[in-house]
Amino acid sequence: MHTRTILRKEWKQWIEDSIIDYRAATFGELNSKSSSPKGSNYLVTIKFKPDRLSGRTNGGNELKAFEALYKTACSRSVSRHYSNKKYRSLLPIAFGLLDAKNAKYSKGIGSVIDPHVHSLWSCHPQNATKFGEFLASPDAFVRLRRVYPVSSIDVTPMDDQLERVGDYMLKLEFLPRNDLGVTFSKMPYWKS
Repeated sequence: MHTRTILRKEWKQWIEDSIIDYRAATFGELNSKSSSPKGSNYLVTIKFKPDRLSGRTNGGNELKAFEALYKTACSRSVSRHYSNKKYRSLLPIAFGLLDAKNAKYSKGIGSVIDPHVHSLWSCHPQNATKFGEFLASPDAFVRLRRVYPVSSIDVTPMDDQLERVGDYMLKLEFLPRNDLGVTFSKMPYWKS
């Protein structure tokens, strides 16, 4: 088996296990391979205006937009004090991965064409609907667009398709990178 295929499977398994472990520890769900409750997972894609990103190949700014969206969604869907310990059990786990238009069939990346971030959000069943509604709202787009050159935010409910989504999100992670920089972010992260 090719090394990239093995790495991709390990990464995908790590993401799936992280979601299951987080849901068990934070939401009090049984730690099993069963899927999350219906309506609690979302695939969120953040697309950027190509003209505002011309020539840039560092994914750090795109992932900062993902992190900003996560923080804003938590503030609007949980509490503006969402980072307080008493709200942590209501926060989703989310993975954001940089992607590019030319990544699917490429064996390498020269310059990044139309960078975007695919993110997988697994929300607490109690407030998953609030997160989904906010992420799909014009308010989320306008708030993010104030700081980042965002052209759209696409939200798709994902129930029993986490494995397929993991494969789709990881396609850029294992291509040879020139100076792509950071291509992955996980939320929440806590400063101890």
